[in-house]
Amino acid sequence: MPQEEHVPETPYGIARRYAAGEITREQMIDALSRWRYVPMERMTDPADDVGVLDDGTFRMTVGEAFLDGLITAEDYDAILAAVISAGREAR
Repeated sequence: MPQEEHVPETPYGIARRYAAGEITREQMIDALSRWRYVPMERMTDPADDVGVLDDGTFRMTVGEAFLDGLITAEDYDAILAAVISAGREAR
């Protein structure tokens, strides 16, 4: 019986597996475009104009993978386009 594939628990983990050659670009983009991201900004106080970025936002997860060199700018753009076309939060 084939061994079940380990599915990373974070978008960063998916990007790391892609960078290590464990999954294809298509698998990485598919997995990251289906991820449910935290809405990007929430205000700490309604009178405060400084937003707080949560760890689970698109920019903090996929953006971090890009900044760390796990994915390219083209990968980032492809994931972003897929997330937006699916109507998910990606700001």
